Amino acid sequence: VVNGIVIAVGGDTTVYGVNGASGSVSWTVEGSAIDIATDGTSAFLAGGSVTSIDPTDGSQNWEVDLEEFYAPQIASCGEILIVGAVSSNGDPDAKFVALEVTSGDIVWEEIVDGYQPFVVCGDTQVVYSTDETDVIARTITNGEFEWSVEYKDTSSDSAHLTEDGRLYVVVDG
Repeated sequence: VVNGIVIAVGGDTTVYGVNGASGSVSWTVEGSAIDIATDGTSAFLAGGSVTSIDPTDGSQNWEVDLEEFYAPQIASCGEILIVGAVSSNGDPDAKFVALEVTSGDIVWEEIVDGYQPFVVCGDTQVVYSTDETDVIARTITNGEFEWSVEYKDTSSDSAHLTEDGRLYVVVDG
């Protein structure tokens, strides 16, 4: 919800801006998103590209093409967006891209082995998955490596960071 507008993705990837008070649809953006993040001012749509929109009318602020990747995960980490994208050509690659929220400029990016990326933001770190067996933390602002944990014989596609700084990773296996 941004400024009273509920932003939701429909099953056909259409994005809806719904007036939170009346329930009426204020605007739509056709077939453009798999996931959404907000920073309190703008909304960010992730699909084959990352698009910043004005939540009051759905107009586009900027767009970044993910080049052969599509983004099932996006997280707003203050002044930086972190996008977890997977290869659209069948390669076992995931791409993590940090974008500046006001311009869409790329701050840092990394391509890793992995099919099901998750992205979780802490105060100063972003945590994400790689090659289905590692969890890696990097500094949000510059992508500097901070730590990693390997977990065996499992795969992960989601995680939750609690307010007290505990990271819970959901694994299969």
